[in-house]
Amino acid sequence: WGWLAAAWLVFASAPGRSLIVVAARAVLLRRLRPGRYPRRGWLLCRIWFLERLAELCRLDNLAGTPWAARYARWCGHQVGHGARLGTLPPATSLVSVGAGATIEADVDMHGWWIEGDELLVGRIHVGAGVRLGARSLLMPGCEIQDGAEIEPGTVVTGVVPGGVRWSGAPGAQVGQAGERWPALRPPAPRRRRLWRVMYAVGVLGQSLVPLLAAAPGIALVLVFAPAVWGAQSVAVEMLTLAPLLATSFVVTYAVLVALLARSLSPLIRPGWQADEGATAWALWFTEALMAASREVLFPLYSSVFTRRWLALAGVPVGRRTELSTAVGMNRLTSFAQTSFAADDVVLACARARDGWLHVAPVEVGSRSFLGNGAILLDETRIEDDSLVGVLTVAPRTSKSGSSWLGAPALELPRRAEPGDPARTTHPSRLLVVGRTLTELIRILLPASMSAGLAALVFWSLDSIGASDGVWVMAAAAPIVLSAAGVAATILTITIKWVVIGRYRPGEHPLWSWFVWRDEIINSAQEQLAGSWLLNTALGTPLMALYLRLMGAKVGRNVWCETLTITEFDLARLGDNCAINRNSVVETHLFHDRMMRIGPATVGAGATLGPSAAMLPDTEIGEGCSVGGRSIVMRGERLPAHTRWHGAPVVAA
Repeated sequence: WGWLAAAWLVFASAPGRSLIVVAARAVLLRRLRPGRYPRRGWLLCRIWFLERLAELCRLDNLAGTPWAARYARWCGHQVGHGARLGTLPPATSLVSVGAGATIEADVDMHGWWIEGDELLVGRIHVGAGVRLGARSLLMPGCEIQDGAEIEPGTVVTGVVPGGVRWSGAPGAQVGQAGERWPALRPPAPRRRRLWRVMYAVGVLGQSLVPLLAAAPGIALVLVFAPAVWGAQSVAVEMLTLAPLLATSFVVTYAVLVALLARSLSPLIRPGWQADEGATAWALWFTEALMAASREVLFPLYSSVFTRRWLALAGVPVGRRTELSTAVGMNRLTSFAQTSFAADDVVLACARARDGWLHVAPVEVGSRSFLGNGAILLDETRIEDDSLVGVLTVAPRTSKSGSSWLGAPALELPRRAEPGDPARTTHPSRLLVVGRTLTELIRILLPASMSAGLAALVFWSLDSIGASDGVWVMAAAAPIVLSAAGVAATILTITIKWVVIGRYRPGEHPLWSWFVWRDEIINSAQEQLAGSWLLNTALGTPLMALYLRLMGAKVGRNVWCETLTITEFDLARLGDNCAINRNSVVETHLFHDRMMRIGPATVGAGATLGPSAAMLPDTEIGEGCSVGGRSIVMRGERLPAHTRWHGAPVVAA
């Protein structure tokens, strides 16, 4: 028990994990400096290692807490007094944050990216009193002077003058900072010390939820326990009960998250208030729970069970609405009937600045579509029959039937191309039953295989420890875990070829056997190959090997730091190209509930910047560079050796 307690303090507790990352940074990046470095150099190896280590240590739950600034200072960043960090500055970056600055969630402050054959590293300076909106991207070398305001989804390059408000991709001045904010300081929140303590409770609670979710499975193992205990007998029992263990864990985890979110929802009150009170804490904790659920319960999203689960969590969702892994869902975010939200839509119902927190509803009307990575701000109402495209910051007000794309959003003419209603919005009872059964397989198959792999890892390590001692077991652990990761990846590859075969261009309605099988592949990639190996292998040659085995055409020396490549056979990545973090090689669109599949080609030596997206039927020419949070529109061909930036892209 002493060894277990010590191991928990070092590897599982938030302070222990923080110290691991801080120590690794001090050793590996103590002398990090701005500049241009060879892509295939020792510096990128160190940056890659520290990035993956920080992800494994899962410190994101410290973002938004009173200890976020302290952790950032431990990592060597300069953080002024009273700065509020809803995003942790990465351990691999060079960041300074002024006093009283407010950084909202999911801001990219890495300060480095891969362009062609070079690693670009730059300092990032955020001045005093600055507000950085959610999902903004700060490019290397940018400087935001005191008092400036950066709206959500903005790409910042160069220098932002003090006291102005910027928006767009790339960013440009759209007004003066503080135009929509109170002039006075916020009132002091009641029971401030209590809510600071509640952040510690919340961090502990997040670690307890998966343990509580595992309790029914542990009870199941004990009920069916063999008469004579041993590692082999327990492992065999876990393998036999893997489907039941997976079912009990998924169901219990989903119910726990939903009930916790629902019980805290009354604390989320709309209006103006201080950012240190009950509402701020409830928003932070519920989103932390939902963020974890997007990983653990990934197959539950975009399924026939999503709406009922969200209703249990207190999120209003109308009938026949399809929801993927949306960010920021709570009782103030609502979807009317027959709407569709693709992956990673952001419902930013709260914004913060100078100690103020403003919370307002976000509403999506009937029969509306939200594309991948779209951002909906507080007080936004998407009217009926509307479309908000990929990576688009939606306008707060718009008329019914309108379509929007980009940042700032441009209204586009669009003619809807609906398919057969019986296959898109009004399926028959037989189709509902068929999809339900298929999605049960999608939810339970990867989880059951993962439980079986965990049992085999336990059996192997215990057997080694029993025969050769604990130190040999510790030395063998990386080998055993790597073998399990390879096995999980091979299982994913096998599932792809057995279930779907080869992807081809075409169209498929939402309620079709093809789409349901495609979702099985996505879930296997996330739950098996992703969680066991590929999330750690991003940016390594293993990614290129995996994509080739899944059917993609991948050249030599490819840097691929994303898993958002789905219809693999239609993706072509040329020699020496760079696919940066969080970028999307999109080979399908889902407008009007029709899945339209087409090829996407990245030429030799080309670059797709951080969080950028290329849509189907596009080609990025040889040596071409596409900047961060840019959108390459469907059917576009970008010439070789040119530079592009923007949403949608224009010549840079």
